[in-house]
Amino acid sequence: MSNTRGKEHEFIGMNLKFTDDRKVKCSMKKHVLKAINSFHDDITRDASTPVTSYLFGVRESSPHLSEEKADNFHSVVAMLLFISRRCRLDIQTAVGFLTTRVSAPDQDDWNKLKRVLQYLRGTIDLVLTLGADDLLSMFAWVDVSYGVHSDCKSHTGGAVSWGWGVLLTMCKKQKLNTKSSTEGEIVGVSDFMPNIIWARMFLEAQGEVLKKKNSISG
Repeated sequence: MSNTRGKEHEFIGMNLKFTDDRKVKCSMKKHVLKAINSFHDDITRDASTPVTSYLFGVRESSPHLSEEKADNFHSVVAMLLFISRRCRLDIQTAVGFLTTRVSAPDQDDWNKLKRVLQYLRGTIDLVLTLGADDLLSMFAWVDVSYGVHSDCKSHTGGAVSWGWGVLLTMCKKQKLNTKSSTEGEIVGVSDFMPNIIWARMFLEAQGEVLKKKNSISG
């Protein structure tokens, strides 16, 4: 173990920089570069977005990857999963889908992973900035895309914020089929609610009791 003092620290791969306006900037540039360099394909172009509209589409006619490329696919996706949960929240939707494909990836999945890496290459210096306008005022958002997966399951997204940036995020495929978008929204709120309750209870354990009027939007 080691102790560091000052406004810049490195912790489990994250570079943390505290600013004078009481915010913290989090980046993982080294890990992003490692993922790009580990990919067995040329990442020479930048992409403006991490995904296309075909992200959740699965073609049965797409050829499966060789064992070597499949292993590389699995390894790079695992790297991106770690990065997306720490500071690159903008790739969570793409990575969340790609993690469901690691057991039998095909060429389409390879191209989708390549797109994510092209986006990361073009936004290599993008950082996550977190701050709190009021520690006792918590805001949470939950939304659901209904029936967007090939098996007709929906996709849930959620986040918590104290005024600047979001954390405790969720971006995952729902585990059951629902009969309507309304039912899908209810399942999404139910799935994300433990994050909200945990955050409230954690702050209370530190002696910080949230104000009664907090916002939850869907």
